[in-house]
Amino acid sequence: MSKKNLSNKEFIAKYDAITHDFSVFKGLLYLILAVLCFASFIIIYGTIYTYIINRFSDFEYFIPRLCFVLILDSIVGWRIYRCNKKVKKTIEKELGMNEEQAQNIYFLLSNNVIPWIQRICTLNPSAKSEQMELLKEWYKIDNEIVNDYFFEREFDKKELNDVILFDKKNLAEKLFKLAIVEDGIHNDEWELLMSALKKFGFNKNYIDYFKKRYGPLRTKFEDDRHNDKVSTEEHAKLYLKPYYDILGLDENASDEEIKRAYHNLALQHHPDLTKNADRVKESEQMMAKINEAYEKIRN
Repeated sequence: MSKKNLSNKEFIAKYDAITHDFSVFKGLLYLILAVLCFASFIIIYGTIYTYIINRFSDFEYFIPRLCFVLILDSIVGWRIYRCNKKVKKTIEKELGMNEEQAQNIYFLLSNNVIPWIQRICTLNPSAKSEQMELLKEWYKIDNEIVNDYFFEREFDKKELNDVILFDKKNLAEKLFKLAIVEDGIHNDEWELLMSALKKFGFNKNYIDYFKKRYGPLRTKFEDDRHNDKVSTEEHAKLYLKPYYDILGLDENASDEEIKRAYHNLALQHHPDLTKNADRVKESEQMMAKINEAYEKIRN
């Protein structure tokens, strides 16, 4: 469990209370700082103007006031710094994590994102270590927090029906990336992902996009875009030979062999796989060739 062993509702309530208590005071300080900065600008402008027109006697009017305003600027700036520091200390004391981690966990909890991520992660326990690394990278949280919120906590199933997050496409892509680690997307993961897309309210075009992009990574690959009875013998073998070569097949390959080769190549070159993170552009180009070869052969 988390360091403070807070329930999700307690965490949200405490975070709201901490940020609200300090936000009003910080807002007032920033307003004062803005006024003082404006006053500083006016005084500096007056000082420069008097210098240009050689009215050096007016320096006695501007310089003391400028020094006074700059001192006030420094005091207010120091108070803002102290306030920010106090917020960080309060968050660490009350929530048991640093400010950035608390912000991210609060965002995920308040938008009901974690239950979906947890469901995907728990469907493939052997991929936990790699999934944890992805979650740590995305949300800047440590091992203990990742394990607590994404793998050990229990969430009410009704929370899966209410994702408040505005950018649901980004969340959907993260769910697919968590599912494809290790050996691709298993059937139960695929069913959950398709359910998620419908619950998120995606239209047919969006759903087709995800099916086309991630379908080849299913462990039991099935192509929803084609009839399994399509015969490859109807095509000119000479024309199709370069495409067979891309898939590493001969012209007499069966429909099942074609699908399996396509799936295996996708598992090697898909740009969303973690192992291809440092060669995304190359992977995208390779997947484009693989997709083209597959489409030509099967159509």
